[in-house]
Amino acid sequence: MRLLEICIGFLSAMGRGHGHQIPGYHYLSSYIKETLLLKEDLGSSIEKHVQLCHIVALWNLLENLLNIDPFENVMPKYTERIPSAMSQIVMESAQHFDLTILLPLMKECLQKHLSEGSGYISPDVPIWDVLDVCNVSGVGNLGDIDWFKKKFPRKVECRHFLQTYKLLLVLK
Repeated sequence: MRLLEICIGFLSAMGRGHGHQIPGYHYLSSYIKETLLLKEDLGSSIEKHVQLCHIVALWNLLENLLNIDPFENVMPKYTERIPSAMSQIVMESAQHFDLTILLPLMKECLQKHLSEGSGYISPDVPIWDVLDVCNVSGVGNLGDIDWFKKKFPRKVECRHFLQTYKLLLVLK
């Protein structure tokens, strides 16, 4: 997990502009040894089969197998219990959402922007405002997508971010 975290960090830091320099079919083990210059043994199965295009799937698999709480570092101010009336609004609106787009973006926000050391967003800010500017590959910002723009409730605040995510995850 530590190695994957390092790799994902370096790949993210490179940004999309440099993404074409390391093709997705490049092997993870080669990237670790030749680019990052780390002398880590990944095991023969990973060395033979895992390419960079598989790195997020491998992360998710390991996270599930190891029972790691991906939200253990989310700041408490974003984990407040969602009121039942607000929960009902989210559940009714969710039928219009593309959860295959929304849930990964919410998870990324929780882990990168609402966790210890980076939680500078006020809990009073609507979740809509945070997600609005998230990039959706091949589309633009989430706020440019009709179902999000018209149906995501603007009254749900960041203080309920984690609980809203978990609620939507159950509906998936």
